[in-house]
Amino acid sequence: MEPTSDHCPVITSVVRVTHDGTRPFKFFNMWTKHQEFLDICATNWVKIVYGSAQFKLCIKLKALKKPLQVLNRKEFGGISQKASSAKAEFQEAFDCLVEDPDNADKGTKYYHALINKNRARSHISYIVKEDGSKTTSSMEMTDLFMEFYKGLFGTRRLSEPIDLGILGKGPCVPCDDTDGLVAPITGEEANWDLVGYDLIQSVQEFFSTGKLLKQINHTIVALIPKTNHDPKVGKFRPIGCTNVIYKTITKILTKRMTSFLSSIVDPGQTAFVKGRNISDNVFLDQEIVCGYKVKRNSPRCMTMLDIRKAYDTVSWDFVEKVLLGLGFSTKFVG
Repeated sequence: MEPTSDHCPVITSVVRVTHDGTRPFKFFNMWTKHQEFLDICATNWVKIVYGSAQFKLCIKLKALKKPLQVLNRKEFGGISQKASSAKAEFQEAFDCLVEDPDNADKGTKYYHALINKNRARSHISYIVKEDGSKTTSSMEMTDLFMEFYKGLFGTRRLSEPIDLGILGKGPCVPCDDTDGLVAPITGEEANWDLVGYDLIQSVQEFFSTGKLLKQINHTIVALIPKTNHDPKVGKFRPIGCTNVIYKTITKILTKRMTSFLSSIVDPGQTAFVKGRNISDNVFLDQEIVCGYKVKRNSPRCMTMLDIRKAYDTVSWDFVEKVLLGLGFSTKFVG
C-alpha cells in the first residue's frame, strides 16, 4: 500500500481588496456659510460656455466641483467622515447603554466593533447567482446588477394592444390642464441666487423642446438589501438619487398636476396623491381580517399577490399610450 498524506496545498490571501469605484459628488450646506463660497461660485460661474442652456448649466456646475472639493479639504478636511463616524459611535454607545447599563464603561472596543459591523453591512461582499453559486468579483457583481435592472427598467413590447377608445370613456385630463403642464415657467416657479438665470433657462428649454440632456437625466441608484442571508440581485430595494435640476423639473410638473390628478387616479390607489394616505389600505385590511374571526360568518380567505413586476418594470409603449388615452397632450407625452 502506497503511503498517503492528509496534507493539501492551500493558498491564503489576507489582503482584502475592495473596489468602491468613483464616488458621486456631494454638496454640503455648510459650504454656503463659508466666506469664500460666494467668491468661488461667482469666479467659476461667469465663464463663457457655448451650447444649449442645459449644456451650459452642466458645464458650469462641473467647473464648480473641483474648487468646492478643494475648499472642503482645506477648511472642512474629513468632516463628513468624522461626522458620520461620531454619529454612528454615539448611536451604538447609546444602544449598548440601553441594553447593558452595567457594562457601559467597558464598551469602547465593543462600540468600534459594532461600527465596523454596520459599515460592513453597507458593502456588498458577494452575490448569489441564479444557479446558486456565489461570486465575490466586483466586475461580475456589477454585470449581474446591470443585466437585472436593464431587464426591469428597459423597454418591453406590449403583449396586447391598448384600446384608446375605452380609456377615453373614463375620466380624462381637461384640455386646459394639459396645456398648462407644458407652459413656459416663470421666475416665481424656479429661482436661485447667482445661478437662477441659467437654471431657469435650462428648465425653460426642457419645457419648450421636451428634451433632457443625458447629464441631467442621470440617476444614481442606491441598493438597500431586503435580507441579510444569501443576497441575490432581486433582493435589493433600489432607491433613485436624482440631481437638483431633474428634481426642479419634476417638482414643477407635480405641482401642475395636483389640481386634476385625483380625478383620473382610482380611489383604491391611496399613495402618491395629495390628500390620500398610503396607510388607509393597511387599516382597511386590518378591519377586514378582524371580521374573519366572527364564528357566524361564512368561510373566507385572503390572498396576497406579489405585484412587484407591475411597479418595477417599465413598458414605455404602454405608458405613452395610456397617457395619450387619458387626454395628456402629445407634447407632454413625447
